[in-house]
Amino acid sequence: MKYVVLGGTGSFGSEIVKYLLSLDNTKTVRVYSRDEYKQYLMKLDIDDNRLRLLIGDIRDKNRLKMACENVDVVYNCAAMKHVSMCETHPFEAVKTNIFGTQNVIEVCLENNIKQMIMVSTDKAVDPLNTMGATKLLAEKLVLNANLYKGDKLCVFSVLRCPNLWASRGSCVETWKDQISRKKPITITDWSAKRFVIEISDLINLLPMITNQGIYIPKAKELTIREMVDKTMGGRCVGDSESVVIGLSKGERQVERLFSTGEAVVDCDSYWFVPM
Repeated sequence: MKYVVLGGTGSFGSEIVKYLLSLDNTKTVRVYSRDEYKQYLMKLDIDDNRLRLLIGDIRDKNRLKMACENVDVVYNCAAMKHVSMCETHPFEAVKTNIFGTQNVIEVCLENNIKQMIMVSTDKAVDPLNTMGATKLLAEKLVLNANLYKGDKLCVFSVLRCPNLWASRGSCVETWKDQISRKKPITITDWSAKRFVIEISDLINLLPMITNQGIYIPKAKELTIREMVDKTMGGRCVGDSESVVIGLSKGERQVERLFSTGEAVVDCDSYWFVPM
């Protein structure tokens, strides 16, 4: 099998790359991303001649099409994912998360790819912010590609992810940095709740993604206080060690993994929303 991981140098994308390289039937894994420095670090970290590193952006359809030639499966992890950045740069988020996703869909159809899996987010459920809205529309684009693909064999699937524990740019990473610099940790709302999953648990779901529809891993729901306690190894943080800054624009106090209007099928380790 030959794979392309778009955005393959990110927190989750890089773990997908390592997972694919662990499979006996993997012939090639191409990583397609914009950040040359992250690709440089990946090359130092992974010594495997099946790994191919390609610089490019999913906004560039011609370059994307070349990167996806003669492969079987495409994982699309490329996205603008930070809520605050998408709020201040909304059209950039549209160009990457929506137009870029449409490019990926068209390239998969033109190259006769067997399967395309888009990594989405729980922020896409009844979205309050730009990032969630763009990812919701991206989900719609991917799922509806199953309806207009004609006689093409490609299966279009969505993996809707909760928050990845300690991923790059996450609040956990921010807290650890603040602690290392002996600064008070910044808290949005102690009672706010987030769904959180370990990346390893998310990787275990990948072999199960075989049908068109949305796959939603069963994740733990933690309050911000519980997340802080977990980060601190169980030690409670005192008032002098933290500062409450409030929820930012577009942030929901309690997040959801699926909307009430979605016909959800309860499976062992995930929920599935069929087409």
